[in-house]
Amino acid sequence: MVPRSSKKTAITVALSVLSALVISLLLIGKPGGADTIASATSAKSNPPGTPSPFPNVALPPMTPVPTNTALPPGVVPQKPIPDQATNSIPSWNPKPSDPYHVIIDAYPGPSPRIATQLSAAVISGTVKRIGAPRWTTPDGKRPENPHAANNTYTIYRPVSIAVDKYLKGEQTSAEILIQATGGTVGQDTVKWSGDLYTFREDEQVIIFLDRVTQTVDGSPLWQVSDHYTIANGVAADEIRHQSVQELFNDITTAQTNPGK
Repeated sequence: MVPRSSKKTAITVALSVLSALVISLLLIGKPGGADTIASATSAKSNPPGTPSPFPNVALPPMTPVPTNTALPPGVVPQKPIPDQATNSIPSWNPKPSDPYHVIIDAYPGPSPRIATQLSAAVISGTVKRIGAPRWTTPDGKRPENPHAANNTYTIYRPVSIAVDKYLKGEQTSAEILIQATGGTVGQDTVKWSGDLYTFREDEQVIIFLDRVTQTVDGSPLWQVSDHYTIANGVAADEIRHQSVQELFNDITTAQTNPGK
């Protein structure tokens, strides 16, 4: 005779097996059911930490998106907005005959002592004449192409200075000619932003001469590194104001005691 508890256990096991078979049959009857069972079975057999594979389920069909659909009648297509990178300002390529306009930014000159040491000569004198603007070309005329990248010519005014005294350098002439950069010749203009080349006739000046670059009508043309205007005992350049005597002392000290 079989015990009652054993019968209950056998019935329970039989019901569990029967339920599993019914569920399996139901899943197999559905689309993708077999794959689901296979995936579940393989997932159980995978070792810990191994990701489960994706089920092999077919994706539903997709409708392609049209790319070149014709516009309805009467609809005008919009113009594309230009890209900022391609909508840049075109480069300027002037012709040789185009007007030449240049502004030269100026920087303050060195102290009087340094200017004295760097200069070939220093003079005090009076502005006598300011000539008409011209180009620095040998004949004073406009160069063939002032816009060329290798152009070294500019516009200037020849200024005559009656020398009262040479504060540095040998006395070579009682009157010298200096180059005052800036001016207008026809349609061409060159401007110097500072006061380095601003002169007025009959003005008392102290000028630091740099070098001779060319001759104009047989006279050497000096470059100017700095200049002071004298009025009421005060010498002033673009940024400095001091007494004339103090300026003379600085010029002398720069020559007799350069390290001081």
